[in-house]
Amino acid sequence: MSVTGCWNAWGLNSLRKQMAVRNWTQNNGLGIIGLIEPRLGVNSISEKIAGMGLQGWTFVESESHQPRLLVGWDAGKHNLQVIDKSPQWITCEVAGVGAQTTVTITFVYGHNKPTDRQALWAYLQDQSSANPTRPWAILGDFNSILSHADRAGGSSQWPTYMEDFPTCLQQAGLIVVPYTGLRYTWHNGRRDGQAIQRKLDWVLGNQALLDQWPNAHANFLPRVDSDHSPMILRFMEDHPTSKPPKTFRFSKAFSTDTTGKPPVISPRGSKRREGNGWQGKLRWTEAPRTKISTSRSVNWQMTTTVYVRKRKRSSSKDLGSNGCSWGIRTLPFPTDL
Repeated sequence: MSVTGCWNAWGLNSLRKQMAVRNWTQNNGLGIIGLIEPRLGVNSISEKIAGMGLQGWTFVESESHQPRLLVGWDAGKHNLQVIDKSPQWITCEVAGVGAQTTVTITFVYGHNKPTDRQALWAYLQDQSSANPTRPWAILGDFNSILSHADRAGGSSQWPTYMEDFPTCLQQAGLIVVPYTGLRYTWHNGRRDGQAIQRKLDWVLGNQALLDQWPNAHANFLPRVDSDHSPMILRFMEDHPTSKPPKTFRFSKAFSTDTTGKPPVISPRGSKRREGNGWQGKLRWTEAPRTKISTSRSVNWQMTTTVYVRKRKRSSSKDLGSNGCSWGIRTLPFPTDL
């Protein structure tokens, strides 16, 4: 499944904003995007979409006149069908070209007035109960927070209507997708004690989504040309942790041991004994990770490698029976790294 993004771009009329959307899309490899509050008139939608320069993309708006939401996708990579839309949401069924797996994605822009958001909460609960087994992702600007921890600055009151959002998630069985990046996704742009920050943008999913893609992960990027943070949802195949960790490799040229066995870096708290080993449970056959400074170790490796090359030119009778990898005496391992 492709990387999906959503952003309250706060207008698309300027060329600067159109370029910002294009760069955000291309730099993050997005295949599906939701643009919130594009502020486009009915006669300028096609022109502004063309200005973004996303070749081969298809767009659909939430309303024909001054749409609050705009959803686009790379038609060459995805089959996307809009199954429901309103001024507060656009729901799509998405499948990759030639793929069997489908996912439902809803892009959200909650109304500013709490009473107007009631329709959004009801919709999310209805859709959750009607289709509990289909993978479903919901992302966008909800204009709501979940708890006191989702705000900084401004009023500390908690009116009754602020319970609507957490109650909706609980009743609909929706889960906040694990995320990194900015905690407060909206900023009022003020300073000197008047700054107000809120987490208004969310990436949610149902249990079926996390069962299908257990490593799904969201990222909230720094704010650029808008008071809202752009958000990105990556599925399992796109998540950075899906790559296997790099293994620790030790060059035999660093060792002064004559047995041909790989040396061991001392674990924290161990004491060095005479010889080339360390006291403790670690054996010669183990090579655990170490926190050696990268820059210092690289410089030391370059110096040692030059030294080894010079020694390799010496007579072969000076080499050990197992070859030059351990027979050559190299510089001693620096104990201060």
